[in-house]
Amino acid sequence: MAPPIWQNISMAFCTDGTVKSTQATANPDNTPALGLAYQSYMPDLFLYLDGRMVDQTGRPSSGPVQHGDFGKFSAIPGVTGTTTAYGTCGIDIKGNGGNPWSIQATPENFPVDRPKTVMFCDDGSHAG
Repeated sequence: MAPPIWQNISMAFCTDGTVKSTQATANPDNTPALGLAYQSYMPDLFLYLDGRMVDQTGRPSSGPVQHGDFGKFSAIPGVTGTTTAYGTCGIDIKGNGGNPWSIQATPENFPVDRPKTVMFCDDGSHAG
């Protein structure tokens, strides 16, 4: 069972044509810490605005807004001593660790467990 892959776009579109971050909490795994997008450890994340690649601030870019981290993505909780892609997210503490569904490495009803809720990793509020 592979770890969850997720991303969240947190941006407001301004009347002058620019964009700004609406992320509620700083993410220590991102530069800048309050960016337009945050994500799990994998894969690399590219962001496009009006058909052009942009960085975490909405400026033109030629690369990803964030690089994936396969080591942390594939880490097993309690074995590797590092933040992993499993469990509850909270970017203020875990950066890109955890996931919005709180999926564990070995779900309660494996292999058919289904997430019961989903949350935004920057503020812990529940979506839908």
